[in-house]
Amino acid sequence: MTWQFVPAVILYILAVIICFILAFVTWRMKPEHGRSWFMVMVCAGIWAAANALETFPTDLDTKFNIITTLPYLGICGLIFFWSLFTISYSQHERWLNRYTIALLAFMPTMTYLMALTSHWHRFFWDTHWLVERGGLVFIDTAFGPWFWLWAVYGYLVILMGALLIITAVIRFPRLYQGQAVMLVLGSLIPLFSNFLFLIGVNPLAPLDISPIALTLSGLFFTMGMLRFGLFNIVPVAHDLVVKNVNSGVMVVDLKGRIIEINPAAALILNRLRNDLVGQDVLTALPEYVTQIQQFQNIWEAKTELTLGSRTYELEITPLANRSGRVVGRIILLYDMTERKQALQERDILIKELDAYAHTVAHDLKNPLSLVVGYSNLMLRKEKETLSASAQSSLQTIAKTGHKMAEIVDALLLLASVRSMEKVEMKLLDTAVLVHNAWNRLPGSEAAAELIVPENWPTAVGYAPWVEQVWVNYLSNAIKYGGQPARVEVGVDVLLVGSNGSRPYLRFWVRDNGKGLSADEAEQLFQQFSRLDQHTAVQGHGLGLSIVQRIVERLGGTVGVESEPGAGSTFYFTLPAADTAVLQPEPAAVTSDA
Repeated sequence: MTWQFVPAVILYILAVIICFILAFVTWRMKPEHGRSWFMVMVCAGIWAAANALETFPTDLDTKFNIITTLPYLGICGLIFFWSLFTISYSQHERWLNRYTIALLAFMPTMTYLMALTSHWHRFFWDTHWLVERGGLVFIDTAFGPWFWLWAVYGYLVILMGALLIITAVIRFPRLYQGQAVMLVLGSLIPLFSNFLFLIGVNPLAPLDISPIALTLSGLFFTMGMLRFGLFNIVPVAHDLVVKNVNSGVMVVDLKGRIIEINPAAALILNRLRNDLVGQDVLTALPEYVTQIQQFQNIWEAKTELTLGSRTYELEITPLANRSGRVVGRIILLYDMTERKQALQERDILIKELDAYAHTVAHDLKNPLSLVVGYSNLMLRKEKETLSASAQSSLQTIAKTGHKMAEIVDALLLLASVRSMEKVEMKLLDTAVLVHNAWNRLPGSEAAAELIVPENWPTAVGYAPWVEQVWVNYLSNAIKYGGQPARVEVGVDVLLVGSNGSRPYLRFWVRDNGKGLSADEAEQLFQQFSRLDQHTAVQGHGLGLSIVQRIVERLGGTVGVESEPGAGSTFYFTLPAADTAVLQPEPAAVTSDA
């Protein structure tokens, strides 16, 4: 075997070196979609190395053995990974699954097998021979039917990939027009060079200049990575900007440049989109320099921002590419001027309604007190002269007036729980609160049996509200308990928190009634819900909803445990006392009814 040196081999060797350097740079940068492009460069390097190696031997068999094994390993791999890269980069990754990847790999795999076994058939090369030019020996070939099928397939893949990239480039912001040029040139150069090779018009004929052209493509793409952040932020950022949303959307890169802005944001800032894209945000918006500097180094925020006469909800979130690397920020501006005005008007209306409710409630209590007082007075002083039916009517009037007064008190309490901005939490004397609550019940109901523990642990809360909770729970236990009613109260210590270090007290009231079903228990703490709509006991249905509102404002929870036929246990929780911080709140003891 004799050997020769072809000067053009230097170009191939340079192409090999450059391809593998570019592959190494791509791997080190770890860009988005970089894995596919890394393999494209590796395959281009293999192709260039095979073409360089084929120039050295001068005998026909050695040359043919080389071109049937090495070059198409790089060529077929390059076409496969090019298709993966262009689909991924153009944001059509949903197309890539195991079936489509297998389909894309089928033709390159079959082609390589055809080239590898071409000694035994003429499907890929029909014939081959040596030619001499300038004293150097080259191999020339006549192609078989499978080669032309592969050529058509390869051109279609390269062309379709280039079209996918070009359509993606059309969506690019103006800032990335330089990157777009790199992409288009990198896509079309190998297509053009390979076409020159096939028609026999190229400066290195009969050598294939395609590997050298691919090296130029690699240079363009790598320049795009280094200078423009190619594969990282676009078209990811552009696809995230929904042009038709009402909220303002702006994308800012790591250097503080506006890389995209939607029409709504341009309208908010009173600028034309083309005047903003590609500009430094401070330079482009000098009238908002104070607001920009306030959030210049903030990557995540959600707050209100006033621009001119409008109020916006500002939300800043980091923009990451698919490899998780932060490449910019997304700034959202939602116009909340009308909503904020509506909220302010609602707050004013609520305050006015609360004031009106308090006025009406107090105005109602005075005549109700007169009705109840005069009814009781007549029953005491005129009892001997009144008929039985008149006495019954006066008792009904007094009882109804008392019930209406309870409703008014409940509504006033509910309003105060909602409107009180700050609740002063103090240590509670639970024994006194239970005693006071029991004495507030009408004398006929207070005749029920009450069982209390000897000692109570100290909780934290607001005494007037907590006493009302006990009044509601004890009243319901008597109303819906057995005959006679037996009411038991108690307390358990709970530990809440991830390490069980936050103590809470669980106060409970247990009756001896008929109990509740699961559906009945779910509805108990809703406003205007009665424990039993069919019972003869009258009620206004506000008690338990008030209990829930009070306890939640104090940082606790409410609930019920019950089974039909086994009575019910109503409970509420409150924080346990921290005696090192709080002082006890004195509770006045009321006399027995």
